[in-house]
Amino acid sequence: MGRPKHVQAVLFDMDGTVIDSEPIKNAHLEQLIRANGGIVDDHELDHISGADLPTLLSAMRMVLERSGVELDPLEILKSDTYGRERPYLEPACKPFDGAIGFIEGLRRRGVLCALVSSTPTYAVLTALNRFSMTALFDAIVCGDMISVHKPDPEAYLTTMRILGVDPRACIVVEDSASGIAAGIAAGAYVCARDDGSGIQDLSAANERFRSFADLAF
Repeated sequence: MGRPKHVQAVLFDMDGTVIDSEPIKNAHLEQLIRANGGIVDDHELDHISGADLPTLLSAMRMVLERSGVELDPLEILKSDTYGRERPYLEPACKPFDGAIGFIEGLRRRGVLCALVSSTPTYAVLTALNRFSMTALFDAIVCGDMISVHKPDPEAYLTTMRILGVDPRACIVVEDSASGIAAGIAAGAYVCARDDGSGIQDLSAANERFRSFADLAF
């Protein structure tokens, strides 16, 4: 599948794609598990980047059971005063270099831009508002707005319907295997941000890029 000749819309994942939040989110989760008696190795949960809440809870449950901790992973998450928005309040959490300028450039050309994330709305808006990015997007679809999460294409298909665009004229920008699968299943051309870590299988993407400076539509 080649790039669309006329791009109507570009749909962006958030964590690990537009905002450099995944290492902070994972480190925070590890600290939360340890604080409740769990034994978790550094970076053991890195593979859950881009996962929805059920997948996250399942991974936590495996660690807790192995550690002999009889606590509900959901209750552990709820025990955090700030919840899932905490990582976005960390000083180290920032948009990737060039991300904002790249999106602004698309909008100047009349290309619609959307954010499509498995993260709950309150956490997504915490991040976008902090970085003054909310107005950059013509549509924002979050994890609590849909019934089935990535790798299911529902989130992307829903966003395309909101924008009124043809999937074949859309580019999806992702960083995880589940997100890539969702974008492809939705009928879009998928570009994957490759951080070089090898944690995620990006082989199904139509193309890869290292930074927004390398990406041109």
